[in-house]
Amino acid sequence: MHIRVGTFRYEIIARSGKLTNDRGEPCMGLAWPDLGRVEFSMACKPSKRWGVVWHEILHLAKADLDIHDKRSMSEEAVCNLIGLVMALMDPIDIMRLHVYVMQGIDAPAVMVMPNLNNPVPVFHFTPPPA
Repeated sequence: MHIRVGTFRYEIIARSGKLTNDRGEPCMGLAWPDLGRVEFSMACKPSKRWGVVWHEILHLAKADLDIHDKRSMSEEAVCNLIGLVMALMDPIDIMRLHVYVMQGIDAPAVMVMPNLNNPVPVFHFTPPPA
């Protein structure tokens, strides 16, 4: 699936197996700033997936916003980055991302009624030609 953060477009990919970083170490998620891509493992506990995906999205946003300090950021800088990314995202994309991360469904739309904590994927079906 794809999401937008301001003018940046990111690809989010769910992988069925475990991931390894460029050093061969196991990890739950990867960010590829040059590609604008996040990968995360569906093998990760559902309770951790949402945080993993946001962690990786913030790596991309940090690179795209030209923040050069690679390893250390003050608490204020981190909070500013999170706030900026959240403010730049379309709320529907956030809900679509939640459905994709938690349920593995790339839905074009979501419905948030009756439970705001559990968005429901919505699909538009085109009837077959007569």
